[in-house]
Amino acid sequence: MGKEYPACDLACANVVEDIIRTVTSGRPAAFIAETIQGNAGIVVPPPGYFKRIKEILARFGTLFIADEVQTGFARTGRMFAIEHYDVQPDIMTMAKALGNGAPISAFIATPAVADKYKKPGASTLGGNPVSSTAGLGVIRYIESHDLMGNAERRGAQLRAGLREIAARHPIIGDVRGLGLMVGAEFVHADKSPPLPSWMLYSRAQEPRLHRRQKRHRPQRHGISAAAHHHGAEYQRRAECGGDHLDGERTLTLWQNATMNSPSQGC
Repeated sequence: MGKEYPACDLACANVVEDIIRTVTSGRPAAFIAETIQGNAGIVVPPPGYFKRIKEILARFGTLFIADEVQTGFARTGRMFAIEHYDVQPDIMTMAKALGNGAPISAFIATPAVADKYKKPGASTLGGNPVSSTAGLGVIRYIESHDLMGNAERRGAQLRAGLREIAARHPIIGDVRGLGLMVGAEFVHADKSPPLPSWMLYSRAQEPRLHRRQKRHRPQRHGISAAAHHHGAEYQRRAECGGDHLDGERTLTLWQNATMNSPSQGC
């Protein structure tokens, strides 16, 4: 959006209402969000973001589900990252650190949601006693060893050190995170972002694809043809405005490129 907090007035949250009004039935069941986007590059929402989201969702009767699979259990300096935003989700999912290596996942919900679930459900591996014991042990260890406080202190130390390095090396464009969930973004010396990963992939695959196409005539639905169309579509989008695509849209575009010839026009 090209805006910075706080001058943006939380435009990134306000757009959720526009989406609900224009591309849904007006009664979406739930809004699901990672409190901090992990694989997307440690994207930390601005203060007030989730409060605004909750206000918007309340107007449509929509539940807020916080995905704490990566952010939960002391990693951000709180037991759960959503605590930084002073917001109570309707449902919260968790896994990974809950078991410290043991296979376990769980969710918790407000009474208003949990009390609606009265019929028995089936879960092949649910309630495993070994994993459950491991999860309880992890929670006790986190609390007794002050891992939340440690993450907060060491995270501040890490971010300060990275910012000191960034002051000397312009290749580091930003340092962000909460607690020990920290990311450093690499950029070009002029602060312009690096090429998107899809473009790097497309360029790296180009010579190999051309060699394969010389040996084998590609079929429309073959891998070579799909990858060729995939790259061509990305190139077209870049020329039409440099659309930066996230992982889900990349998958969608790949599927479209596999089944169809590249679309024309912007």
